[in-house]
Amino acid sequence: MKANQNAKKFSQNQEAYTKIVGGLVALLITIVVGVMIYWEVETSVDSFEEQTQTFTGYSHGDNASAQTITLDNSPNSASDTNITCYSSTAGTLSYPTFSLNHKTVTITAGSASNYTQVNATYTSHLSTDASESNDMSGTVFSLLPIVALVIVASIILAIVIGFGGGKKGL
Repeated sequence: MKANQNAKKFSQNQEAYTKIVGGLVALLITIVVGVMIYWEVETSVDSFEEQTQTFTGYSHGDNASAQTITLDNSPNSASDTNITCYSSTAGTLSYPTFSLNHKTVTITAGSASNYTQVNATYTSHLSTDASESNDMSGTVFSLLPIVALVIVASIILAIVIGFGGGKKGL
């Protein structure tokens, strides 16, 4: 009963009423815009998932010295990185030992058969971070429709309460 009386007092204060309803509408618009921006950014981050890069221009005997290649993105870890050396003349693949330092991969000398091409397949650090963000957003975005319904319901409730504020005794 007291809450209803306070709500009627609130509905009679047009300045406060306008500010609260405006704030609720602004919150609803901000939520919608935030979700739209997130989904736009999220699709661009998907391009950082597992990537394969090919490095060519090696001679058939390029296993005698260490080779260094620079990847486009930083791999999540060395265990998520697969380096293969391919020989186009012999048609063979070898899997060398390598070290990873940020984006730089160093293939150890003599650890692969003679090769003419190096293939690097890896999951980028950005993709791993994005998947964690996507898990969190899945939780938050499933709650946003409930928040939106509460906001809309509170606006409708405020309007309905305002109708009951007429003068008595007429």
